[in-house]
Amino acid sequence: MKKWYKLDNSAIVYTSARGRDYASLYRVTAILKNIVRPDILQEAVNSVSVRFPYYFVRLRKGVFWHYLEETDAAPQVKSDIVNPCKPIDLNEDGGLLMRVYYYNNKISVEFFHVLTDGYGAMIFLKTLLADYFKRACITEQSGGEDMIDVNDSPHEEEYEDSYFKYGKSNFQMPTKQKKAYRFRGTSEIQHTLNVITGIVDVSQVIEKAKSYGVSVNEYLTAIFMQVYYERQKYEQHWVDKPIRIGVPVNLRRIFPSKTMRNFIILSSPFIDPNLGEYTFEEILYDIKNYMKYWLNPKFLKAQMYMNIRTETNPFIRPMPLFLKSYIVKQFYKRIGARQNTAQISNVGIFKVPGYMEEHIERVEVLMGKPFFHSPNCGIITYKDKMSITFSGCIKETDIEREFFCKLVKSGIHVKIESNKI
Repeated sequence: MKKWYKLDNSAIVYTSARGRDYASLYRVTAILKNIVRPDILQEAVNSVSVRFPYYFVRLRKGVFWHYLEETDAAPQVKSDIVNPCKPIDLNEDGGLLMRVYYYNNKISVEFFHVLTDGYGAMIFLKTLLADYFKRACITEQSGGEDMIDVNDSPHEEEYEDSYFKYGKSNFQMPTKQKKAYRFRGTSEIQHTLNVITGIVDVSQVIEKAKSYGVSVNEYLTAIFMQVYYERQKYEQHWVDKPIRIGVPVNLRRIFPSKTMRNFIILSSPFIDPNLGEYTFEEILYDIKNYMKYWLNPKFLKAQMYMNIRTETNPFIRPMPLFLKSYIVKQFYKRIGARQNTAQISNVGIFKVPGYMEEHIERVEVLMGKPFFHSPNCGIITYKDKMSITFSGCIKETDIEREFFCKLVKSGIHVKIESNKI
């Protein structure tokens, strides 16, 4: 009998929000020093699939909830496509919820967010690269710190739903907030995802953030927020809306979890233009203090508890699946997606053992199609290079252009790449 798993709290939301034109996907890409050999890459994918059984699954419908069912299938390595993160079709590729692509010297892995978050994706990609390098005779060893040993058996902790383990609180979190401002542009044709990546020297960004007394993440979030703040002012609305930026937080930094499934939560620092004009320093100050207040275990436990109440609610639990999915989707649209202007996700530093470093040029992370129009931003750092990647499904590039212009004006050199012709 095939093993199956309950969806974690984040996965329930992502499954319910999925539609014909939308699914919460993201991509992590490694740009190598040598051309990729697809036959060897396929061997590596087949090898690591045994070690990550919780990623090689199909999404199934139960009477009351969706669930994940293990499969012996592994994704077939494919030549890359122009528009990444196309919504998952459960009738294609054996129903698998992840994909592996190659193009020249690039290896990309796409995950449906039902499976895991950015942390899990990075661990998987590192493990896949180590196995690929050894099979291609690029290195003599595989494995190391911050990756998983493919010869080891999966640990029970890796399957854990950490939201239920740590999400306990008697505090009732408020849920109602004002609708946030969102930039509305001209929609692209279906399944078109415009990608613009800025490559910067991470030391320059660190130096600039230190000059303001903030973290790199706070500094980049402040620039992102300022761009949207100025855009709304330029549009001259009768009444301005809050600028609220969704910032995913890896909860493993705060709680001792070793899960390889989702364990993130969305913080939402904001400013309200109706209170008056904001300087960049004031935006920084608000973000820094918001994050300092918000990122404490007690507050996070209350936030997790609020999110999992849908699963434990005695009135909702016996409802049939189609009705539950509708309720969760409406909750996501009204309380989740609409309350944020856009998202900026910094998944951190991509660390690999020394024997692998010389074979990797840099790494990128890409958030898939946004639920609404506003472009999102994904950030990842490898050695001395930081990749800042915007993704959106509108023709205008005002947000991306203004963001990178602000970096350049602050003294940070930016190299731009894009999939736009």
